Amino acid sequence: MKPLLIVLKVREIPQCLASYDDALDIIDQVWLCGFKEIELESLLVFDGIVEEAKEKGYTHIMIISDDATITNAAILEVLRLTDQYGIATGFCRLDYTSKFVNLSYDPLLDRRPRGLADYHFLKYDKLPDGDFQTTFTGFALTCMPVEMWQKYPFKCVYDGGPHNGSCSDWMLSKRMGADGLKFWTNKTTEVIHEKQQASTIIGQTLFIGPQYREIIWKKKR
Repeated sequence: MKPLLIVLKVREIPQCLASYDDALDIIDQVWLCGFKEIELESLLVFDGIVEEAKEKGYTHIMIISDDATITNAAILEVLRLTDQYGIATGFCRLDYTSKFVNLSYDPLLDRRPRGLADYHFLKYDKLPDGDFQTTFTGFALTCMPVEMWQKYPFKCVYDGGPHNGSCSDWMLSKRMGADGLKFWTNKTTEVIHEKQQASTIIGQTLFIGPQYREIIWKKKR
């Protein structure tokens, strides 16, 4: 297995950035900086990186949103799950104090989710021991073979105008679920969502636009 971590970066959250730097001890990375979700789709940025990764010999791609602090232990466990089961993901609480995590047992709704209740997320204190499957992945170290990312290219929900695009994680989960696919995970793959409940304080300055757009490849140390 030759994995690559894709970081979707539009914010500057120091503890998150430090954790990605730490991860260079174990995994190559590419940072997609300054792009709206709709630009990652419409400009074929993400899908182009998938193709380039394949050309460079990478076998698996892992993805992280830039508002999550990760650990090398979580990365290694997701890679183990991916090697054993084919597709895997980590997870996080919805914010620092949330009772819920971004995992679910239930089929996703046919319509776009509009609120927390639409996801049927699991409670943190009810997570089972051992490996289990989830119908939803929230781009918290989600990992699959390159060929799977090619089969399910990057898509998001776009409302037009100045909207940045959203729900790309839901779009991936929904399309894969329609083909009977679920993601493997376990309690040791947790990452930290750097978010306070109902707060826009942490990391909510978005560095988006042509002046910030950059694709940065980083080799592990």
